[in-house]
Amino acid sequence: MKKIYLFLLGILMGGTGLVGSVVNAETWTPEQVLQMKRVSDVQVSVDGQVFAAVGSVETVDGQLKRVSNLFSLKSGKEEKILGDHEGVRNLRFSPDGKKLAFIDTKDKIAQIFLFDIAQEKVLQITSADADIHHFIWSPDGTQIAFVMEEKITEEKKSKIRVHGDFARQSIWLINIDDPEQVQRLTNREYHVRGMGDFGDSVEQMTWSPDGKEITFAHVPKPGCDDLFMRGSLATVDLETGEVREMPQITPYMSNPIYSPDGTHLAFLVSDEPTSIAIVRYVTVMSVDTGEVRKLAVTPNEGPFLAGTNLLGWTAESDGLLFLEPYKTMMALYYLSIDGESAQRIDDDTLFINGITLGNKGKTLVFSGQTLDLAPEIYQSSLKSFKAEKLSSFNQEISSLEKAKTQCISWLSSDGTEIEGLLTFPQNYEEGKKYPLLLLVHGGPMGSFMQSFVGTPYPYPALSFAEKGYFVLRPNPRGSTGYGASFRKANFSDWGGMDYKDLMFGVDELIEQGLVDENRMGLMGWSYGGYMTAWAVTQTSRFQAASMGAGISNLLSFTGTTDLHSFLSSYCEGDIWEKTEHYWGRSPIAHVRNVQTPLLIQHGEKDTRVPFSQSQEYFQGLKRLGKDVEMESYPEAGHGIEDPEVLLDVMKRNLVWFEERV
Repeated sequence: MKKIYLFLLGILMGGTGLVGSVVNAETWTPEQVLQMKRVSDVQVSVDGQVFAAVGSVETVDGQLKRVSNLFSLKSGKEEKILGDHEGVRNLRFSPDGKKLAFIDTKDKIAQIFLFDIAQEKVLQITSADADIHHFIWSPDGTQIAFVMEEKITEEKKSKIRVHGDFARQSIWLINIDDPEQVQRLTNREYHVRGMGDFGDSVEQMTWSPDGKEITFAHVPKPGCDDLFMRGSLATVDLETGEVREMPQITPYMSNPIYSPDGTHLAFLVSDEPTSIAIVRYVTVMSVDTGEVRKLAVTPNEGPFLAGTNLLGWTAESDGLLFLEPYKTMMALYYLSIDGESAQRIDDDTLFINGITLGNKGKTLVFSGQTLDLAPEIYQSSLKSFKAEKLSSFNQEISSLEKAKTQCISWLSSDGTEIEGLLTFPQNYEEGKKYPLLLLVHGGPMGSFMQSFVGTPYPYPALSFAEKGYFVLRPNPRGSTGYGASFRKANFSDWGGMDYKDLMFGVDELIEQGLVDENRMGLMGWSYGGYMTAWAVTQTSRFQAASMGAGISNLLSFTGTTDLHSFLSSYCEGDIWEKTEHYWGRSPIAHVRNVQTPLLIQHGEKDTRVPFSQSQEYFQGLKRLGKDVEMESYPEAGHGIEDPEVLLDVMKRNLVWFEERV
């Protein structure tokens, strides 16, 4: 019998719960899970003032809505700055620390606002008719450069759609003292990076310290293929307006950042040929000589997905900070420009993200959390990392009693070590067997990490645990955090060894006497939805399954997804080259084998995994007389953002498995 290794990480149990709570009463309901506040952006001024954008779910006009507001942290207290603002993000201090700029969607269109800290006044400085995605301050604080998309007329939206002719994003310049002075810096030749996948903002331009130039990242055309696979750098001279291209070192170049002394430009480059599994390396170029040097390779050889995790330079301009997944944590590294090996800076006690460098590169402020503690704001000295908690936004939810979660590992069929997170039943009794729910992550280059277990998600782990289930969340081959080779280990093998990685984890728990093998369920979203749809064609061991936004037909998916090169990269060839492989690894090809009751959930506006993928699978199962139910969400995309919809998804999954497993 193989040995399963259980490592208890952090606090096993939370506090005693709310005052007056009833023993065995349900605490981790989907409604309670939605109460967790999200810390999306943290900034610290030159004099140490800390501000943050904090998101929450609130009832507005009788409906649940996500809102995000600006908070100031003073003397351990959180003070809400704004009133009716509901979409605050991208906080950025002026160089002198007297003003705080941010983007807000108060009136449906994302615009830039300024908060005068001394006068405690807010001023809207842009009034564009299209969304602004990202901005940066000039070194002297007199101007702001921002990335804005073109406005598509309603007539063009409704009557004409030329595919490939997308709205492009350009750089604009605005004068702070005279907001009427707005200047366009780039034309339609450049689609400037400023918005990432799923509409998130990304920092893809940098102002030279002398204020004379802006270097920015751009792609040949809008669309997800270029977003992930291609990228170039260019520089605009602010005096002449001339734009000059940098030499194309690799197919993908992004995230330029000037050193504080102006001698170097850092940026990310890809491997060659680049792939959708995404390998990124930190590179520096001498501004004077143009010499380019790749810095030391970090353990994961790249950030999570396509995120820009190159954080910035040290105050001395001798190195850079880089954040990336390391197994089930996020690791903060220092990379010397001399080429020395990456040095890990954090102490591995918190799952950290949203890091900002403050105090001229000497102080870190960030969002931190653990398996048991919901996100809060922390700060630390860069020289000697020691996290100091500054906020208590989620103190109440963190204090609730919760099931313990452990990091575990097991050996797969070929001896490869696989890690995962195991959440125990709420009132676990040693020696007793419990039902198991297997949860598969998306990506497939995603991963399950040691973030707060009570984070809102279609499959609420703590809610399941409270009802007496084990919840296993594995990181099979293809996951991030374990290096580039592991991340690429499922190339041309979807549903192969990655499937075995999952099942061997299940078998280990059964062999350890923890799980009742006659009471097991399976679920997952996106790639996890694919693995769910695939697994139920390969085994009848699960009593119920839930497929969320999953792929059922690799052939039809390839031609309808917005990420057109996705499967050709993973399958190492196009559908006309490897037709049998694509079809053979499609769940729909084996739909006759399905014996497991299946719940299908999908957003109808999903462009990443089109809704038709679920429709195909549902219709096939129905025509064969299988036990299947499907629910769709007319306004939802690939991710479920609407809290009312997410609440419904969570509740339906709870009922589905409670009735069948």
